[in-house]
Amino acid sequence: MKKTTKTIIGTIVLVVITCISAFADEKEAKKPTGFRTGIYRSIDGKINIYVDRVNKSAPAIILLSDDGGQVLYREIIRNNYAKFGRALNVDQLEDGHYTLKIMIGNEILSKSVFLTEQKIQRSLKIE
Repeated sequence: MKKTTKTIIGTIVLVVITCISAFADEKEAKKPTGFRTGIYRSIDGKINIYVDRVNKSAPAIILLSDDGGQVLYREIIRNNYAKFGRALNVDQLEDGHYTLKIMIGNEILSKSVFLTEQKIQRSLKIE
């Protein structure tokens, strides 16, 4: 009886682990294959975007939108450029969550951007 119970529990655990890993794979975002990107923040607080297209058949579209879906920045880069870069100045934007999307053809890369004010630390000097 103990052996049967252990076997049943082992089978249930195996099924649960398999289901969890299958769902995790489905949720993982697929990376675009038609272009490569480099997105990072600069030391002066801008968002640097670099795109290298494999195929120049469709224009590239860069969108920055807020949580409400309002598009704050939109640029269409024509097919002439295989590689291009942009620096987005976000100084005037309020703290919060934003979404950056790069779309080329039917491929979309979406990144979350969180803006927060940096707190300046006080320094103390004794002479």
